[in-house]
Amino acid sequence: MTAQTDQAATQESPQRKQMGVWVATGLVAGTMIGSGVFLLPASLAAYGSVSLVAFAITAAGSLALALTFASLARRIPETGGPYAFARSGFGDFLGFQTAWNYWIGLWVSVGAIAVALVGYVGSLAPAVADNRALEISVAVGAVALLTAINLRGVAAGGLVTAILTLLKAVPLLLLGIAGLFALNPDNLQPFIADGYSFWGAIAACLPLTLFAFIGLESACVPADDVHEPEKTIPRATILGTLGVAALYLLSTFSVFGTVPRDDLVDSSAPLADSAEIVWGAWAGTAMSVVAVISCAGAMLGLILIQSQVPMAAARDHLFPSRFQRLNPKGVPVIGLLVSSGLAVIVIVMNFSSGELVDVYNTIVLLATVATLVPYAFSAGAELVWSFATRHAVPLHRLVRNGLIAGLGFVYSVVAIAGAGQESVYAWMMLFLLGVPAYVWTLRSDLSRQTPA
Repeated sequence: MTAQTDQAATQESPQRKQMGVWVATGLVAGTMIGSGVFLLPASLAAYGSVSLVAFAITAAGSLALALTFASLARRIPETGGPYAFARSGFGDFLGFQTAWNYWIGLWVSVGAIAVALVGYVGSLAPAVADNRALEISVAVGAVALLTAINLRGVAAGGLVTAILTLLKAVPLLLLGIAGLFALNPDNLQPFIADGYSFWGAIAACLPLTLFAFIGLESACVPADDVHEPEKTIPRATILGTLGVAALYLLSTFSVFGTVPRDDLVDSSAPLADSAEIVWGAWAGTAMSVVAVISCAGAMLGLILIQSQVPMAAARDHLFPSRFQRLNPKGVPVIGLLVSSGLAVIVIVMNFSSGELVDVYNTIVLLATVATLVPYAFSAGAELVWSFATRHAVPLHRLVRNGLIAGLGFVYSVVAIAGAGQESVYAWMMLFLLGVPAYVWTLRSDLSRQTPA
C-alpha cells in the first residue's frame, strides 16, 4: 500500500462520517448557545432596551448568513467551512486569510466563553469570584478538560455537544416563557440610554449580539465527518440558527423585563438573577448551573472545529503540514493542542486587565471581528458563484441567492464597523501578521519557483 493510500485510509477511519442531521444540528445550536445569551444582557443593558431591536436585526442577518452557508455547503461540502468557500471563490491568498482570521476568531472565542463560565462559577462559589488565581485556574481547567474530550474524536465531541444543547435549551425556554408573566414594563426603560442615538446604539450592539450567533457555520467545518454533507449540513445550519434565534429573543426579552436595569448593568450572572426573581433563590442557583453547562457545551463545539480549519488549510499547503496529522481517533491533534494553548494565553492575558464583564466585552469584540471577516468573504464567494453561473441557473434562484448573500455581506460589514476602532485596529494587526505567515508557509514552493 502506498503512502498516499495509507493517508487516505487514515482520513477515512471508522470515526469518520458519523454525524447525522440531529447531531450536526446539535453542534450548530450547542456552539451558538454559549456565553452570549447568559452574559450579554448585562452588556446590552448599558444601551437601553433598544438593544433588543439590535438583537432582532442580528437574528435576521444571521439567518441570511446561515442560508448563504447552506447554499455554499451544497456546492462545496468540504472540511474547513468558510475557508473552503473563500478559497473556492477568491483563490489561495484570501483562502489563507480566511482560515487565518477564522482560526483566530475560534480560539479567541473559546477564551471569551471561558471568562463567562468563570462568572457563573463565581456566582455558585463566591470564593472563586474573589480570587483572580482561582478564576484563571477554573478557566484554564475547563479548556483542558474539553480539549481532552475532543481528543476522543469528532463524533464523540459532536454527540456530547448535542446532549449538552438539550440540557441548556430547555431551561432557557422555560425561563423565557415564565419571564413573560413576571415582566415589569418599567424595567424596559429607558429605550435609549443617555449619550446614545438610536443608530449609534444599534451599531454598538450589533457586534456584541452577533457573538451570540457565532457558530452558525459549525456544521460546515467538519464536513469529512458528516453523513451526506451536501444534504445534512444545510438542514442542520438552518434548523439550528432558526431555533437558537427564537430562543435568544425570547429569553433576552424576559431578562430585560424582569431584572431592574441598574441591577442588570452590574450583573455577572443576569439569567440567574432573572430566574431568582421569577421562581426564587433556588432557581438562581439552578440557572447558574445551566449557564456553566451552556458555556462548556459551546466551548466543546468551538474546540472541536478550531482544529479542523488549520487541518483543511494544511491539506491545501496553506498551513504547515503538521496541522493535518491525525491521531488514531481521526483528530488533527496538533491543531487541537495549539489552538487550545492559544486560548489559554488569551485567558491569562485578559484576566489581568480589568473586571470580568469588561474583560468579556473586550475579547468578544475581537473574536467577533475576526469571525465576521470570514463570514463576509463567504458571502462574497456566494456572489462570485452566482455571477459565474448566471447563464445556467434559473433567474429567480439567481436573484434569491444573490439577495441573501448580499444581505449577509452588508450585515457583516456593518457589524464590523460597529465593533469600534480599537477592536478593528487589533484585528487589522492580526490580519497583516497573516502576510508573513503566508509567505513562511509557502517558502518551500517559492524557493522552487525562484531562478537560481
